[in-house]
Amino acid sequence: MKSLQLQHVRKKYGDREVISELDMMVEAGECFAIVGPSGCGKSLLLRMIAGMESPTSGTIRIDGVATNRLKPKEREVALLSQQDTLYRFLTVEQNMAWALRGRGLTRSVRQDRCRQMVNLFELSDLMKRKAYELSGGERQRIALAQALSTESQIYLLDEPFSNLDVKLRTELRAKLRQWQQHFGLTFLYVTQDQSEAMLMADRMMIMNNGRAQQIGKPLDLYNKPANTFVASFLGTHPMNLTPVTRSDKGWSVNDGRLFRPLLVTEIEQAILGVRPEHILPAGADVTFYAELKRIEVLGAETMLTFHLGDAEWIAKWAGQWPLAIGEKVACYVAPRHMTLFDENGNCLEARPSKLFETLEIRR
Repeated sequence: MKSLQLQHVRKKYGDREVISELDMMVEAGECFAIVGPSGCGKSLLLRMIAGMESPTSGTIRIDGVATNRLKPKEREVALLSQQDTLYRFLTVEQNMAWALRGRGLTRSVRQDRCRQMVNLFELSDLMKRKAYELSGGERQRIALAQALSTESQIYLLDEPFSNLDVKLRTELRAKLRQWQQHFGLTFLYVTQDQSEAMLMADRMMIMNNGRAQQIGKPLDLYNKPANTFVASFLGTHPMNLTPVTRSDKGWSVNDGRLFRPLLVTEIEQAILGVRPEHILPAGADVTFYAELKRIEVLGAETMLTFHLGDAEWIAKWAGQWPLAIGEKVACYVAPRHMTLFDENGNCLEARPSKLFETLEIRR
């Protein structure tokens, strides 16, 4: 497998810049996920790597070789888009064979590869059916099998499980990850589902408005977000954020609650961040009291909604809690789980555990 590098890549349509200057490196044999909201440039980035679009400036390299002037078929990449490209009036078996015909392989090799994909994706019952007779989920499975059968150097997967039901998505995701790790395949994996990205990726990049917000290992991004966008994008329930103001005694929220930081900084305004699962029922130590505005008992966990300052916060407590709206509950947050961002949303300290000491209790 081969590595992939983007150097100062930009893409403009007229005066509108869609991809700002972007630098990233995907190692050979790595599963690298690109995550972000719709319209942030994820799919466009894959099309540029595949050669279907040209960057306005910058260089795309595969194993150190610049590919800007290479035709798509010369790049040895396989692109699987959100919409399958199967021939509707060919059978599944014919579609699988068609993807391999232009690669100069013998018939026996083509058959071996098809058999591998049929077993991996459990397609044996579908091989004689025509593509137009299949459901959207079945077509997506076949398109994925077809792409993997080509044994390309780099696989560009654009939301490959978007048309699958939850159960099948979970099963195929696990199989695809095992296949990628076993054979050391290089994957560039685009998705809007940040949970899926965290499960699949060795490393990931968060994008917004055509810019890379942060690149790193999934848990590093989750635990140490570079800015408030990453903090609020990652997580089934995003990080709770609220503005705080520096005072003589520490950082205060506008409802009177006070945070005492260990680190001294000259800025006057900041943003406090805490993830929902880090707000725990208080034992001997109480960080603050929360007046409940909404309670959602989900079986294995209970979601509690309250206000801290002007912001709505959520706490995630394990188990089932018989609480009532309007009730005040005691909460505890360990200092190491408090993160401070500046007014522009950038994290003030790489190690959030140094930022806070305690919180003065205000009933």
